[in-house]
Amino acid sequence: MKLIVQPHDARVGELLVEDLRSKRYHTFLFCAAYAKLSGVSALDDALREFTSNGGATYASVGIDQRGTSYEALRALMELSAELYVVHNRSQASTFHLKAYILAGDTCGKLYVGSNNLTGGGLYTNYETALCQEFDLTQLPVAQEFVDMVNTLKRFLQEGPCCKRATPDLLQTLYDHRLVSTESELHAARQGVSVEREDSVFGLELFQGSGARPNFAPPARPQREEVPVQDGGIADEDGDAEGDEGPVKRFYKRLSANDVDKKSSPGQIIIPIAFKGFFDPLSEPQRTRVGAMQSERYFNLLYENTDEVVENARVIFYEPAPGHKRKNSEVRFALRNRGIFDAFGKDDVLVFTQAPRGDQGRYLCTMEWVSVDSPEMDRYPGRFGWIQQ
Repeated sequence: MKLIVQPHDARVGELLVEDLRSKRYHTFLFCAAYAKLSGVSALDDALREFTSNGGATYASVGIDQRGTSYEALRALMELSAELYVVHNRSQASTFHLKAYILAGDTCGKLYVGSNNLTGGGLYTNYETALCQEFDLTQLPVAQEFVDMVNTLKRFLQEGPCCKRATPDLLQTLYDHRLVSTESELHAARQGVSVEREDSVFGLELFQGSGARPNFAPPARPQREEVPVQDGGIADEDGDAEGDEGPVKRFYKRLSANDVDKKSSPGQIIIPIAFKGFFDPLSEPQRTRVGAMQSERYFNLLYENTDEVVENARVIFYEPAPGHKRKNSEVRFALRNRGIFDAFGKDDVLVFTQAPRGDQGRYLCTMEWVSVDSPEMDRYPGRFGWIQQ
C-alpha cells in the first residue's frame, strides 16, 4: 500500500488517466462526494478511450453542500454505464466518500482518500490518498477485492437516498435547487466578499491537468472589440432586447471543413469574437501534445425541430508553443449526428442566448438556415452579431 501526498508525490488525476489507458482494466467504479466539470473534463478523453476499448464506468456522486454541478452530472451520465446520485435529506449526514476502483481480469487497484472529482481534488489541492494494488490470480486476494467492491456497490443501486441518474431526475434536482449550474456556482462565489490580510503564509502554485496556475474559476473576459467581417455588427457586443432583458445572437456560415465528415467530424469552428457567448468555460487543461483547452458542456434547443440537444460541447483551444498553427480557436461540437449530417457548405447556423427562464434547460437556441433558403439574404457575410 502506498500513501500519495498530492500534489508533491503525484496527482491522482494523472494516475487515473494512466490506469484508464493502460488496457489492464475493464471496469472503473468510483464514489465521490463532489463533482465539477473541471474534474470530469480532466478524465473525459481517457474515459472515452476506456469505453471504446470495452471498459465500463459505474459512478455514484453526492450533491450535498452545492459541491456538485448540473453540468458535471450531465457529462458523467454520458460517460458512465450507470450513474447514481446520492443525497440524504438529513442535514446531519453528508455523502462524503472518495474512492476509485479499477478491476481487470488479473489485477485490481484502489485509490481511497480525500480526492473529489474536481480539478482541485484530482490535481491542485493538497490531498492524501492510499493506493493499493491487488493480484486477482490469488484466490484470497481476489475475494478480498470482490468484498471491497460489493461494499461500495450499495451506492450503485436504487434506494431512499440513492437514485439512478436520468435526464428527468437531473432536471428535477435543478428545479428543486438541489444542484446548480457551473455559472450559478461561479456567480455565487463571485458574490462572496471576504476581506483578509493574508501575509502570514507563503505561496505555492501548483498546476492542474496541465492548467496554468489558477485556483479560481476563469474570470469573464473583457469585451472583445473585434471587427466581425462583412456581416457587420449589430451593436457593440450583439445584445438585443428580449422579453426578459438583453440577449445575444450571432450567425456563422459553415465552411467546407466545418461539414467535412472525415477530417474533423462534428466539429465547427466558431469565430473567436463569439467566445464570450459560451462563458463560463472550465479551467484550462493541458493536452498530451502541450496545447491548452478549456470547455463547456451544455444543452441547446434546435429550433428547426424544437428538440433539446443534450451535451453539446464548446472548446477554447490554444495550440502548443511549437505548433505550426499559432491561432487559438473556438470549436463547437453539436454531438448529434442526425442533425449534423444535414448541414452543408454555406449553410448558416444562428445562435441565440436562451431567455433567462429557460437557461436551466438549455444555454442557447440554434437555427439551421439552408443555403437555398430565401432567408439567406439576412446573412451576407461569413459571421456576425445579429440585432433583433
